Amino acid sequence: MTGPILFTPRLILRPLAAEDWEPWAAFHAEEETMRFLGGVQPRGVAWRSLCGMAGAWTIRGFSMFSVILRDSGEWIGRIGPHQPDGWPGTEVGWASPVRLPARVTRMKRQWQRWITRWTCSAGPA
Repeated sequence: MTGPILFTPRLILRPLAAEDWEPWAAFHAEEETMRFLGGVQPRGVAWRSLCGMAGAWTIRGFSMFSVILRDSGEWIGRIGPHQPDGWPGTEVGWASPVRLPARVTRMKRQWQRWITRWTCSAGPA
């Protein structure tokens, strides 16, 4: 890992790592989850997307974080900045599996509020 590790009372946000592979692959195989994220990805394509996000920490100096529940160590999604080649600017986004426990769904709403506040307060690039 080459980026920061952030801790909240309930979450760990850290750069993507090898142990994220199986939940990442399952996430990318869920049709409902991936509907607005480019569609379902076979394992080979999902592997390349994981490696691309992880490699962005080295190449760009930033990328999305894995979101991990502190109490269980469960991978529940990704959040943070992303700027693929050819995009006009940096996107700040989040994604998590559609089927999560209710307590995690509440956290997703908090992510949405945090991202909205963060991106709106940052102003134009």
